[in-house]
Amino acid sequence: MTRGLPKPKSFGLSRNVTLSPAKGPSAGSLQDFRALLCPQPTGLGASERVSMDTIMLLVESQEVRQVLEDCLRQRYAVVASTGKQSLRQTFDLAVLDGTTLQRLHKAIRERRAGESTQFLPFLLVTPPGRGDLIASHHGSTIDEVIGWPIDAIVLQGRVQTLLRVRHLARDLEAAGQQVRQLSLSEERHRALAELVSGYSYAHRVEPDGTVIREWVTPETYKRVTGYTEHDLPTLDDPSARGRLIYPEDLPIWQRRIQNIVSGKPDASEFRIVTKSGEVRWVRAVGQPEFDSSQGRV
Repeated sequence: MTRGLPKPKSFGLSRNVTLSPAKGPSAGSLQDFRALLCPQPTGLGASERVSMDTIMLLVESQEVRQVLEDCLRQRYAVVASTGKQSLRQTFDLAVLDGTTLQRLHKAIRERRAGESTQFLPFLLVTPPGRGDLIASHHGSTIDEVIGWPIDAIVLQGRVQTLLRVRHLARDLEAAGQQVRQLSLSEERHRALAELVSGYSYAHRVEPDGTVIREWVTPETYKRVTGYTEHDLPTLDDPSARGRLIYPEDLPIWQRRIQNIVSGKPDASEFRIVTKSGEVRWVRAVGQPEFDSSQGRV
């Protein structure tokens, strides 16, 4: 992830300030370095952080940890700790030094494994000359490296880049869950549709008593009768009822229509003839809706 990122620039304080996990800054220079590295923003209160992300500082040197905290807390919620138990807390990015990395690398890998569906970045702060440490842990335990002395812009840039990747991974995971939930919902819908052997429909009764189909659920209608929605206009013709209703049961069908038109609920059992010629028994349940404005069903 270091590819393409700006090369760190020194503040030119190396002759006065040497910052590393093993050695803290020299006395009398920490305050000046802190002011240069992390200038206080104007008009920004402690409760007005730019980001809601939490950064965990796992740095042994108290002085170095304080410098990082002073800089990062202007934009983020910062938690400082050096114990193994701190890895159990909730945070969005961890900044650690070489000493902590060597001591907690197994625990860090376990924590990262627990975030398998999301990206939990770890940023290593180390002085020059620790290529062996970087090579043995980059990618598996740490994701980015930054050396001392630090340019404030570079530090903020690295942190923001890692957090953006975490946010993107989180968004992708959330989108994936929505897709999986939608797919599961569709699968359940199809399963229920297959379990329910009937179909739904609605008819409109004209003033002259003619029954007009308004809609029907096409998939289940085809599963029951074998006819598609393209066959419905032909079947709507009263003279074609004999194609769908078994001839001996036409009186049952006609009595059913009369009951519904007169405003009576009806539940009838009769036989139908499917498109393939198979004879099936069906139970049809009808519930009329009364139109008070026209005084009829």
